[in-house]
Amino acid sequence: MVEPTDRDTPPGLRVGSRFRHYLLRRLLGRRMAITLCALALVTVVLTVIAGCRSSQPSAAPFRPAQVELPHSRPPWAIHNSQTALVELPFSGLNSPSGVAVDTVGNVYIADELNNRVLKLRSGSTTQVELPFTGLKSPSGLAVDTGGNVYVTDELNNRVLKLRSGSTIQVELPFTGLKGPSGLAVDTGGNVYVTDGLSSVFELPAGSTTQVKLPFADIVGLNRPEGVAADSAGNVYVTDYYTKRVLKLPAASNTPVELPFTGLTAPWGVAVGSGGNIYVTNAEMTSNASHNRVFELRVGSNTPVELPVTGLKRPVAVAVDAAGNVYVAD
Repeated sequence: MVEPTDRDTPPGLRVGSRFRHYLLRRLLGRRMAITLCALALVTVVLTVIAGCRSSQPSAAPFRPAQVELPHSRPPWAIHNSQTALVELPFSGLNSPSGVAVDTVGNVYIADELNNRVLKLRSGSTTQVELPFTGLKSPSGLAVDTGGNVYVTDELNNRVLKLRSGSTIQVELPFTGLKGPSGLAVDTGGNVYVTDGLSSVFELPAGSTTQVKLPFADIVGLNRPEGVAADSAGNVYVTDYYTKRVLKLPAASNTPVELPFTGLTAPWGVAVGSGGNIYVTNAEMTSNASHNRVFELRVGSNTPVELPVTGLKRPVAVAVDAAGNVYVAD
């Protein structure tokens, strides 16, 4: 993919490469939909109801004026015996950019251009807006095992936490962030963030001091977008312009490149409870073949494309304990 140039940007909006691309992706738009791809494990048969899922088994960044984009069409669902694609009943979305799911099946969305975070309770068809305030381009989203919700507030250069049951947000003690986007929290409560200066930071649980992870120093990064962490302490990052997915093994200072092939624009990343890794390829193009979701299974060197069709720019992915995969498109 060729990086956008200044002539691609509307007059008067000349910015650096990270935020030039940021602005373009909003001006060009993304389909406003949240798609649930429920992928049945070999030993499990899933029943998916349309609209819900079963609850069982740089310098400071340029801050462009926000642009109102058309809203999505009503929810839809496609089913068959092994896979089921269900569009979740969120409404009024304007560039959904982050998705997360908690341990009981509640789904959370960062609605970027509406500057809000939404929650859809398991089994419900009515969304609820969470009481975050002052958001400017909420992007990455995560939820921990205690139900606490985290969001990167990209144009305010901060990371916020809303404790379960609370109405008061807390700013986490990250410093020097420039356009934070990707966000993850592991089972130990450690928080991970990617930012626009091609860095990946960790805020250890209980600490007030962030740690820069050795991705950029060892292999070089060029616009890291998504970040994920598994229960073993391994950290995964999508590096957009180098078209790579990297893994930093626990207790290691040397990242390794994972065998995802054919990626043109890796964006979202998630890891399932069994260790399978999911990556979205989100390219600014109307060619649907470039907008796909891949799974790399444990022990395999060959990623599998998931049967999710018609995507326009899938920028975030999450997976629940049952193996259901959620995509923000």
